[in-house]
Amino acid sequence: MKSVELTANNRYLHCVRFEPESTVKATIVIAAALGVKQRFYQPIARWLSEQGYRVITFDYYGIGQSVDKPLKQIKSDIIDWAELDITSVLDYAQSCQKGAPLIWLAHSLGGQIVAMAHNANKIDKMVTIASGTGYWLKASKQVRWTSWLLWYFAAPISTPIAGYFPGKRLNMVGDMPAAAMKQWSRW
Repeated sequence: MKSVELTANNRYLHCVRFEPESTVKATIVIAAALGVKQRFYQPIARWLSEQGYRVITFDYYGIGQSVDKPLKQIKSDIIDWAELDITSVLDYAQSCQKGAPLIWLAHSLGGQIVAMAHNANKIDKMVTIASGTGYWLKASKQVRWTSWLLWYFAAPISTPIAGYFPGKRLNMVGDMPAAAMKQWSRW
């Protein structure tokens, strides 16, 4: 396991690369769900590495370890994550590839926004998990209630007060830049 810092596009991205002990079968990039830190995916990344895959996890700018200043000063939104962060991570993954296929393993948002990266064509294969439409009225009753509470109460009240979305304190999603939360709520 090796920490990697990417600083393209005036953004700080923290990645972790897991190298297999055997010949690399493929490079897998694990793209997180909204507000989920890459640390959540490390057990599967370790396991995949033990199976012969090089695995790269990352935090979008303003999430987890990809924070280089107070969160209220980070103006990043979801389109920036797609167009800038994913682009940088794909460039990095390709530089590590050495001929091995590149696989995009995405959870939720990570599968929804990858097509906005101008270099998404570098991906050889893609697997998405729970990357549906995100339309809250098509979700279960519990998720509909939680979504309504998040988007129409918690986010509009707490985000302007804190200057970012304090999801950790609210036990909802996770901390994230205000622009990303506003955009997600609007979508």
